[in-house]
Amino acid sequence: MKTSFILLTLAASALLLAGCDTIGHRIKEKQTAFDSLTPVEQNTIKQGIVEPGFTPDMAYMAMGEPDDVTRYNDFFGHPITEWVYTRIEANLDYGSSYLIYDFDYRYASSITDISTYSVRLSPPITTYSVKRSASITFRDGKVSSVWLESPPSVRPTNPKLPW
Repeated sequence: MKTSFILLTLAASALLLAGCDTIGHRIKEKQTAFDSLTPVEQNTIKQGIVEPGFTPDMAYMAMGEPDDVTRYNDFFGHPITEWVYTRIEANLDYGSSYLIYDFDYRYASSITDISTYSVRLSPPITTYSVKRSASITFRDGKVSSVWLESPPSVRPTNPKLPW
């Protein structure tokens, strides 16, 4: 009961926080930058899409605040900034649940004459893991690459291998 209350509280908090961070809200926050864009760029941002050549403001309006920012230099000494977006995934492990029937076969006339039985039903164990869902790499103040995790419905179920 206590666990379900905590999960319900976390879900309600996430909904409240998610309601504040929408594309429309971020566009209003950066309205002057948004108004200076072309109609094609504005439409792309409204769809939540980030493309190479976007500025950090444009990427922020489309995707929101990153969960992690990493800054480093590439092999040639050029500054690189990577924005990483993550999601939390719940994994349920039901363990081993089993039912054991134990009866004395010497005195039992049928399977219905079960004298003792034991049941072990283990509650599910929930573990949480953080998964990378997207990353945006900036080089010289512009988006140079975008990586998005493909949703499960798009992943091939039986890819044809060349060998």
